[in-house]
Amino acid sequence: MNDLERNRVDEICSLHTEIAGSCRMALDKAIRIGELLAEHKASLPHGEFGRWIQEHLPFSDRTARNYMRCYESRELLKTESVSGLGTAYLLLTQPKLPAPNSAADGDVLWESWMRQGRDLLERANNIPDMEERANMLIAVVNAGQEMLQGLMELLLDMDVRIGELLCEEAASHE
Repeated sequence: MNDLERNRVDEICSLHTEIAGSCRMALDKAIRIGELLAEHKASLPHGEFGRWIQEHLPFSDRTARNYMRCYESRELLKTESVSGLGTAYLLLTQPKLPAPNSAADGDVLWESWMRQGRDLLERANNIPDMEERANMLIAVVNAGQEMLQGLMELLLDMDVRIGELLCEEAASHE
């Protein structure tokens, strides 16, 4: 590698490090803003927070709620590979996937899970920064793996219960 190429590589790496640090700093600042907002909201009478935001802050109620979600979920955001606010907001708006209550609603829930998963994938693919997109996709995969683990545990519990019921049924006919 010649000197010109080495200088370019060094500058690219330096700039990348600064960007990553800026993204992390932005997330840290968003968490702090969320903490301040949550504290102030708690000090106001019920129903006054929205009006206070309109009168005193240069951003919307929705932005304020995003900041507060960052603060409320700060531990999750620190454990996931979140490199910026866009990924943080996307991660925090992932829908909660319900567990089936009966065999009858299993197909409906499966379709809902699949639709929500495709939606998350599409949203993640629209993140322009490649590293941030990769981090979001990793978070989506991790959430999917947790959901599947929970589903497997539920299925095993159901299998055990079916065995118990069959044994009870057989014993009642003796």
